[in-house]
Amino acid sequence: MAERSSATTRADQVRARRSTQSSQRATQAKQRIRYASEAPQVIVRGNIGTPVARRASTHPRRKIAIPLGQPGAELHMPAIPMVNPGWKLLSALITIAMLALISLMYNLPVFQVGIPEVEGVSRISPLDVAAALNLQGLPVFTIDPQTVQQQVERAFIDLKDVKVSVAFPNQVRITAVERQPIIRWHAEGLEYWSDNEGVLLPVRGDMENLLLIEVNGALPVVKAEPVAKEEQTPEMAAIQALNPVQARQVQPEATEAAIKLRTFLPAEITSLAYSEADGIGWTDPRGWQVFIGNNLENLDEKMAVYEAIVSQLQDQGITPAMISVEFIHAPFYRLEQ
Repeated sequence: MAERSSATTRADQVRARRSTQSSQRATQAKQRIRYASEAPQVIVRGNIGTPVARRASTHPRRKIAIPLGQPGAELHMPAIPMVNPGWKLLSALITIAMLALISLMYNLPVFQVGIPEVEGVSRISPLDVAAALNLQGLPVFTIDPQTVQQQVERAFIDLKDVKVSVAFPNQVRITAVERQPIIRWHAEGLEYWSDNEGVLLPVRGDMENLLLIEVNGALPVVKAEPVAKEEQTPEMAAIQALNPVQARQVQPEATEAAIKLRTFLPAEITSLAYSEADGIGWTDPRGWQVFIGNNLENLDEKMAVYEAIVSQLQDQGITPAMISVEFIHAPFYRLEQ
């Protein structure tokens, strides 16, 4: 009985040991499979390589099931993949869109400037302004109002207080105050116009009621720095021809004297005279010239002295060619010019 019990015990032990070994081998096999699935793919160069198990995809393909109206009947279709663009792609698309928009704005006629609108001007036509500025066909957003203002002031000296505004889609508006000529100067066979500030203006058309001043010699101009030829307009070139140094304004004292004297003289005197040596004056209807200088502060006294000289000369039967009362205490007259 003792031997049978011992044999049974040994048999049980063998079976238990075999069962344990089998369980260990199964566990090791499972671990090897798991480690192989987690290992990354390795590319081995050469003719002989060790096969590596591929990891199963963790993102199964999405499918859409469409019911067909019968119990248990469905139509399976693949879903549209989800697109998740990155910031680089979005930035590239925005850049391309902006470039396309800028290109359209450069080339579409709706954004191109036509003839500028000019307000406050009567003697200058908008076509003259457009020809001088050469803005037609340019995109409106490339126009700099300050630059256009400077171009207008250089091209048209008879405009002041120039303002330029730009509006979409293609409008350029120019407002200015036009200088009005009041004096017509005849000097050395040429004619020049000036306003109440003495600014020389281009001769444009016909103007009535301009005060005529006959100049004996050169026009009394203010000399300034010369302007480069490439910045000159035809009007500026004609005015600069007065003197090798650019002249754009009559001397203020000569202009002021002419305006004041015109209001003092009788209506039958329609023209004045000017001489660099004797100043402003006029031609007396009785046949001689009168000069009173450029300082008219004591005009009443000068006129009284003048009338006294004329009365004395008439009593003596003398007809002068010129009488000067520029200096009250030293008047004189000439019998010949």
